Amino acid sequence: MVAELERLLDDAGTSPETQWRTRILIRSAQDADRDIQARLYNLSDDAQSSRQQVALRKLHRDCGRVHTHLGQVLQRYQTKQQVEVSFLSKEEAREDFFDRAMREREQEVMKIHKSMNQVNSIYQVRALNFHCST
Repeated sequence: MVAELERLLDDAGTSPETQWRTRILIRSAQDADRDIQARLYNLSDDAQSSRQQVALRKLHRDCGRVHTHLGQVLQRYQTKQQVEVSFLSKEEAREDFFDRAMREREQEVMKIHKSMNQVNSIYQVRALNFHCST
């Protein structure tokens, strides 16, 4: 399960389907890990023979390794998610900057347009007054 999860993590951002499969597998792996840990500790109390105790120690060791590997895989997934969120935040900030710049430029163009219309109307009034006086 952990190996499949690790394989999925490399492709987690490629499609919504893989993202959902990854999330489902993560949740399943965490639930299975929790259940196995709980059952192993319950079995530890019931182990009576030395053979059972040796087998349980091996199971504890193996489950510990899988638990550690799962933790590393989940940490890598979280790091990848944080990087993607950080990248998206930077992209949004860059887009916000460009949107602000475009709005400011548009306001400046509107001011220039308004000023030019005022100058044009002043010249029209003067031209009208010049034609009327002659």
